[in-house]
Amino acid sequence: KNHPEKKTHQMSIVRRARTDKYPPKTKLGIPYRFRLRMMDFGWIPREDIVWEKPAGVPFTGKDRFACGHEYLFHFVKNPGDYYFDQSHAKRLYKTNWTDTEETLMADVWHIPQESNKIHPASFPENLVKLPLLCTCPPDGVVLDPFMGSGTTARVAKQFGRNFIGFV
Repeated sequence: KNHPEKKTHQMSIVRRARTDKYPPKTKLGIPYRFRLRMMDFGWIPREDIVWEKPAGVPFTGKDRFACGHEYLFHFVKNPGDYYFDQSHAKRLYKTNWTDTEETLMADVWHIPQESNKIHPASFPENLVKLPLLCTCPPDGVVLDPFMGSGTTARVAKQFGRNFIGFV
């Protein structure tokens, strides 16, 4: 016979066993675990962007620094054949006091947050726009597995890209 109480008990033991593997207060490195898992599925990481959030999530801890950044990962299936339009990733770089030259942006981005009453952790549209224009061709498809407030879908639609998102 199927006993739902027994199944629930077994699930809690499995869950507890996984969390007991690490001491309390251990930062588990979820973003990089996700990155490694994507590699296990055959995806190749091409870029790790760090978004420095000007106003991080309110933090009340007293035994570590507040987290003021998030990661954006760029994965490809074929490292020799993927879309990257660098014209959207250029910036002016001062080479000395008087001269400037055009160069590609660095991998740490300082983009202001936008207030959003729909979702407390939404990305600003400008944070989505740059990687979308650089890495997704017109009529391409953008995947947002953590759709949240729909910022990625909104920006994709605005620039003629298709999107798949899960809520």
